[in-house]
Amino acid sequence: MRTAVGAVLAAAAIATVFTASPASAAPIPGCAPSGVCIDIDWRDGNFYQVTGYHDVALNPEIYGHIHLTGPGGLDVNSNDKVRPIITGSGVGPGRACAELWKALGGGRYDLVNTACVDI
Repeated sequence: MRTAVGAVLAAAAIATVFTASPASAAPIPGCAPSGVCIDIDWRDGNFYQVTGYHDVALNPEIYGHIHLTGPGGLDVNSNDKVRPIITGSGVGPGRACAELWKALGGGRYDLVNTACVDI
């Protein structure tokens, strides 16, 4: 029984979306181990701005793009490139996320990972 519970907890931890947390809990706050990161640039009442980027110190360079989503209609993509970065803004509380998509060629992409922050 203890082994089964441990396996379930381990699977849940792996499936968790990486969220901004204290530096002691993650290599860089707002970053997933794959190197996709999201930072809150500013917040003013209900308005916010976030930046999603790929940190090559955490994972080697990947050619692809960042997709940002969040409350208030935030839904933007960066251009495909090495070290993609994009900034977007929205309105309201909720969760903003940055997805790192690796370009495979022929218009195909592979989701590398996601990092999120609570607004």
